[in-house]
Amino acid sequence: MSKDTAGSGTPPQSAEAITADIERTRQELSQTVEALAAKADVKARAQHRAAEVAENLRGKARTTVEKARAGARSAKDKVAEHGPATQATSGVRVYSVTAVACAAGALLLAWLTMRRRDPGRKP
Repeated sequence: MSKDTAGSGTPPQSAEAITADIERTRQELSQTVEALAAKADVKARAQHRAAEVAENLRGKARTTVEKARAGARSAKDKVAEHGPATQATSGVRVYSVTAVACAAGALLLAWLTMRRRDPGRKP
């Protein structure tokens, strides 16, 4: 074999060069196979996406709770300036409890939705 398989007309290589070329090709094939296996693993990809969505929902819930707390503080301050302290405290408690209940309900709904979408789950 005086020519390589690509037909480029280069002179024959030494045994070490051929061995190094074979190893480089094996490494490239190994990386390609790993990438294809990762793409073909639908369950792992779905779990990864579900984790991303759950984290996104947790972040939104935290933001909502913080906004509710800020609003409650603002309302408390306004009522404290213009009315009795008992009215401010009771209003803030109701508002905070409502906001926390809404956030908890949203998280529960998200969790139940993700569980429904996981077909590999055992009952």
